[in-house]
Amino acid sequence: METDKPFITEKTSTAGQGQGAFLRNPPEEVHVVVSDLHMSEGVLRPIACATSPWGRLMEKVKCYIFGRETNPCVNPNNPLEDFPDDGIFVKFLNRIAERYETAGQLVLRFLGDTFDSLVVTWEGDYVEPPFEQAALVKMEKIIAGHPAFFDAVAEFLREPKRRVDFFVGNHDLILAWPAVQRCLIGRIAGEDDDIAARIRFVDQHQGFMDFHRGVLYSHGMESQVQNSPRPENTIVTHRFGRPLRLPVLNIPFGSRVYASVINRIKMNNPLVGRLTNYRDFVAEAALRRWGWTLYTACIVSSGYVKQLFFRDPSAQRGIGLSLLANTITQALTCDVVEVDRYAARLLGERPEVKAVLLGHSHNWRRVSGSHGTYINTGTWMMLFGLEYPKMELIWGRFRFVEQAWRKTQRFFRAHEVPRSIQLSYILFWVAFVVAAGFLIHFGVLELPAVILMVLLILAAFISLFVTKPNVVPLRRLTFALVKHFTDGGLRVSLREFVSETGEIREVV
Repeated sequence: METDKPFITEKTSTAGQGQGAFLRNPPEEVHVVVSDLHMSEGVLRPIACATSPWGRLMEKVKCYIFGRETNPCVNPNNPLEDFPDDGIFVKFLNRIAERYETAGQLVLRFLGDTFDSLVVTWEGDYVEPPFEQAALVKMEKIIAGHPAFFDAVAEFLREPKRRVDFFVGNHDLILAWPAVQRCLIGRIAGEDDDIAARIRFVDQHQGFMDFHRGVLYSHGMESQVQNSPRPENTIVTHRFGRPLRLPVLNIPFGSRVYASVINRIKMNNPLVGRLTNYRDFVAEAALRRWGWTLYTACIVSSGYVKQLFFRDPSAQRGIGLSLLANTITQALTCDVVEVDRYAARLLGERPEVKAVLLGHSHNWRRVSGSHGTYINTGTWMMLFGLEYPKMELIWGRFRFVEQAWRKTQRFFRAHEVPRSIQLSYILFWVAFVVAAGFLIHFGVLELPAVILMVLLILAAFISLFVTKPNVVPLRRLTFALVKHFTDGGLRVSLREFVSETGEIREVV
């Protein structure tokens, strides 16, 4: 990733140079900025969207035919939970409070997508009615699933010189509702009005942005039209000039697709939404997991068609073909450069901005230029990468032999893939080939049957020599650190919290 030195204004050329300098000249304000925690219902709550017996039966049949991937790092009860360890954040908050206790004011900024209401279930489904009461129910589920996190934030705010800001992101747009904000304040502050006054929400009333002493803070969802709500009609109260019976949350198209489509795919493969490179993932699925690929293609296609033609009539944004094509392209290519371009545009268009802090893309960045500094805080959710095992050099041009041997080993290795599923795949494949042979023999659909048989044999041959990649955890607990000094100086840097040792270090 592209990096540069942390941005320091001229007035702070002698400040912040080590802990000794920090104690001699403590900053007037310290802002700790984290983003994209994606907390949902917690790891202890089992997730099962099929509520009827028929739905549960069909879910088991679907998993048997198409397969279900597992990962030891993902909780099996709730594979949608992206923030499994609240204890790490508790440790982080304690370390921050200890390290910057001499600062005049310590501000903890959650830069959006702190909560992920899109993966919280609602009566056996992920898509809730777009009303305030439904959003409140989802927020209560998130609070119940992460008690340690909210206890730690409440403890952090016991000191009067500390403050917490919650930015609204595209995954926690429910924070735009006043009742949800009151619920969150009540869980953290209780009956303490002083603590409640130091909890702030940056929502549609501020345009989802906050500019403070030369630094612009935003989640970054405005960089993608399919994920960006409009501040002027985030909550819709009228339609065609007539008041609605209940106000409606105007959820962006990308969020609706995520809730109705991506969650169903993610339940069958926990790597969906958690990979840093989806090109390898798509290629691996197309070569090795045809059933799952076919199932995913059907789910995605039907989901997009449903959103395109049967969307919520209360939504105020039209869905054109360009928006649909853009959403599909970004989902397949994992194109996140829009956020970086958006930061460059903000720095170029607003000369008063010295630094821009964003999230949303889940990729940390630290870039300094002539217009200022851009920092992307990254994410605290689980992230993985795919690494293909290297071939031994002794095979030379016959490396395919090693690949075939590894495939054979994997088939007979216990507990890696259930033997019944492997055998069902083989029998299913043989039945298709035999059926195509009978069609050819009796002259029925001869040409399509020949094409089908060739494709099946070719696909089986390719699968034999495809090496299964290893899944490698890649999560880094990155955050931005902003220091304002009494002489007007500013220091902005990207840091990393090492949970094993409690160390806070510069990201390089």
